[in-house]
Amino acid sequence: MQNKIEKKFLDKKLEPAFEWRGGPNRNTEGIWITSKPIDLTTKDGTIALYIMDTQGMFDNKTTKHECAQIFTRSTLMSSVLVFNLLRQILANDIEQLAFWTKSANWVESDSKPVLQNLLIVIRDFPHADMGYGIDAGKSYLDGEIFEAKGNSEVSSNLNDLHKIFQSVSEFAMPPPGKKLENRGDSVKPIKIKEIDDKFLKHSKDLFKQMKTDVAPLELNKKPMTGRTFYEYIVKQGRATSPVGGPDIGK
Repeated sequence: MQNKIEKKFLDKKLEPAFEWRGGPNRNTEGIWITSKPIDLTTKDGTIALYIMDTQGMFDNKTTKHECAQIFTRSTLMSSVLVFNLLRQILANDIEQLAFWTKSANWVESDSKPVLQNLLIVIRDFPHADMGYGIDAGKSYLDGEIFEAKGNSEVSSNLNDLHKIFQSVSEFAMPPPGKKLENRGDSVKPIKIKEIDDKFLKHSKDLFKQMKTDVAPLELNKKPMTGRTFYEYIVKQGRATSPVGGPDIGK
């Protein structure tokens, strides 16, 4: 009986929350948000959780101004912001993050940090000797911070992140397995049995970590209301527009 149940589970297809595809060409454009919330029980009670996906930043089709618009608006809507990287953290990754978070300077704040949680996820983490998960991610990030002491610009950018976000953490994810790595740009549904057990285990740990960080949306440690969100979007549009932007507040 157990084998039958196990086989049925392993044959199950994973249904993605968003449309996706493999390969070098982007699929997501702008900001995508699930149409219905998930009722999630947290330490703050039951909250309505929406999942959001954004396009990759700084490609050859998107201007720096457009990247700033996408990043700052998605950040305003996130109690947990997940920054997805491949294999390692590079100096330009930190520079990009610092560039985006400096857009938070238009938010009036008596006390920083103004934003909530930043979770850096490194997928296909190559340092198996360090292990995987939140502890391995912390060790890796601490090592990068130590190495950055000789580079004032990188060190400054890392410090900026800790000043703007209430928490900054990192999660190291193992590769998903050869079967998925060899899928190319296939859009066929993924079966759980195609995924390595190690990846499944740490995926669960990653979701637990995100659930721990999920909280009612705040800005400047104050509840984010619909009106507050609208007012900050107007201010953000004016502050990041290269020409001042239209007066959408009227």
